[in-house]
Amino acid sequence: VTGVQTCALPISTTMHVVALFFTLVAASATSGTGSPIDRVVELINGFRAKIVADGAAEQKVYDKYACWCEETTARKAAAIEDAKLLIEELSKNILELKGRLGTYQAEIAKLTKDVKDTTEEIEKAEEMRKKENEDYIKKKGDLEHALVNLGKAIDTLTKGTTFEKSQGQKDIDASMVKAGVKTEEEVALMGVAAGLRSALSAYNSVSLKTADTKGLKSFLSNPNGALVQEHANPAGGTYNAQSGAIQGILSQMKDDMEKDLETSAEEEAAAAEAHAKLMETKRSDLALLEATLVKTKKNQGEDTMQLAVDQEERSETQLQL
Repeated sequence: VTGVQTCALPISTTMHVVALFFTLVAASATSGTGSPIDRVVELINGFRAKIVADGAAEQKVYDKYACWCEETTARKAAAIEDAKLLIEELSKNILELKGRLGTYQAEIAKLTKDVKDTTEEIEKAEEMRKKENEDYIKKKGDLEHALVNLGKAIDTLTKGTTFEKSQGQKDIDASMVKAGVKTEEEVALMGVAAGLRSALSAYNSVSLKTADTKGLKSFLSNPNGALVQEHANPAGGTYNAQSGAIQGILSQMKDDMEKDLETSAEEEAAAAEAHAKLMETKRSDLALLEATLVKTKKNQGEDTMQLAVDQEERSETQLQL
């Protein structure tokens, strides 16, 4: 029919049209108005109008269905392509995530070991510095105490060789010697000897020793015998100083100790400064290692979660595809 889109009519529609045609012909034969030809033409025109209306309605329904099919097919085709691309992308991500997770495991093991080693190094360095400082403090105290004893000994020996006694005192000393009683000088020497033994022990720790301590050791074995009097009479006068040699030894020991004390103080200050710088570096390294370890563990956790999400999404997409 002109103006109507050509299409194949369904079988049910064709049978309906044929049945309607024969019904109209029968009706026109029994009608009493007009000639048979006129009535047939009228029926055909009615039949034509009916066919055109039915065809237009069915074409509209068909066009809608065809449009739905085309749109659905295009949408499904696009969804299939999108799903394939998504599966490919997810598979790639899963592979990368598994690779990173394997790397994280090795990195975390190494970082954990480095943190432990660095912590132990810091602790050992702190213990060593503490021991060095304690040794310095002990040595410093021993040397300072020894210097005090040396000063007292030098003063005592100096007085014993230069002090001029009165005749009365000389007579008293002579009486004490006869009676076997120790004189004031002898008592002082006994006290000095105890301090010198301690000083001699401290002197052994001095790095650079220039004094010959053999004479001092001999003196310490018999302090009173080291002071020989000028006269046979015990109360005869001033002590001759065999003690002069002892004083020289003590003065040399005193110089050595003072120099060593100064050097030790400088070394201690340098060691403390070096230790402080080392600790600053070590603690900075430790902080960096710990921060890196925390970050790596965080990344590991995030990637582990992402791997699970991607694997689940890939499975659902494959099932949907």
